[in-house]
Amino acid sequence: MMGAPSTTRSSSSCSRNVRWRQTISSGAPPPRFIPLPSYSSRFAGGGELDKVFDSGLLSNSRLIASRKGLLVLELRRSSRAAAVRLVVCNPMTGDMATLPILAGKDRPGHYACALITFDDHEGAPDRLGFVHDPAAFRLLLVYKRRNFTACRSYWSDTKAWDAEGKLSGAKIGGRRLGEMTGAVAVRGSVFWLLKNLLFVVRLGALKATTETFPSKWCSKLCFCYGSPVQNRQLAVTPDGRLCAVQVDRHVTSNNTVRINVISRHDGYGPPTWECDNARDVELNRVLPMANVRRVCLRGVCERSGVVFLAIGTDLYNQQPDLALYALDMDKKEARKVAAPPGHCRRLSSSFFGYEMDRVAYLASLSGGESIAS
Repeated sequence: MMGAPSTTRSSSSCSRNVRWRQTISSGAPPPRFIPLPSYSSRFAGGGELDKVFDSGLLSNSRLIASRKGLLVLELRRSSRAAAVRLVVCNPMTGDMATLPILAGKDRPGHYACALITFDDHEGAPDRLGFVHDPAAFRLLLVYKRRNFTACRSYWSDTKAWDAEGKLSGAKIGGRRLGEMTGAVAVRGSVFWLLKNLLFVVRLGALKATTETFPSKWCSKLCFCYGSPVQNRQLAVTPDGRLCAVQVDRHVTSNNTVRINVISRHDGYGPPTWECDNARDVELNRVLPMANVRRVCLRGVCERSGVVFLAIGTDLYNQQPDLALYALDMDKKEARKVAAPPGHCRRLSSSFFGYEMDRVAYLASLSGGESIAS
């Protein structure tokens, strides 16, 4: 899914809440979907889903998270009022939760957010505070106060923010928090990726730690932003372990570029990372790689294993992308996505993979009624 201009889709999870309310706003165009062929064959196309963004409420919004059938958007206003306005929505059902505004002393400044759903409590020492409702969700914000790292959560069952909490353990600067995207919840902890660093929050203990990726697992660097950054994103393996999908830095003798998956193992000792060689994909076998000098990892769908890649002929992204592809890591097949021409943009504001909720997905398989409002 693309932040101000566009969006994409795949398969699996669930949620609902309150129908949206109309609000006046102006500015940048709302997000839009780019439907994959697997979606278009079951539904009429991306236009039906785009209706969820045609409300005046979302006409000037920034997409900041996408997980398990839910999207999180930050609303922008033309006024300079210091406030954070967030919306959590399910495009498949049209359900939308407009969260209470955080303003004044409650305003977080630079923040990182994580969307946590009911099934994320699997493997956690407790239920993460969830009621027994498969549609429940929690939105966690982590931000910097003057002398400590703070956090607070919005709960879908109470429709309210809880009190601000103080994270113990590792500290991180506010600006760096604002750069962290793509949070993943695994076994009671939330993980964010920042360059070669993992920032981890244990939800039960409200404790923060950091981990550094072993240097041997460094990815092929992306130079699209002027300075080199790691070309990877976090996801979850089918058996519930944290993993990182990345463009392999090692180019073979025949100039083959690979996508590989490294998984985190956290048994009785310090966490270790191992490469899942069976899931390696040689891009030369599935993509037209002639004259390609740039491969940019744009997004990962954790349930379906679909990875979105942009390719280009220039290393530093001075020319538009050649194409955008959706790569199925399990089938080792790639399909070109009909994305508008453009450059590789920051993932926090341009492109997110979106997987429909579980109820909608099952209905699509059974040929049930259309569920897009």
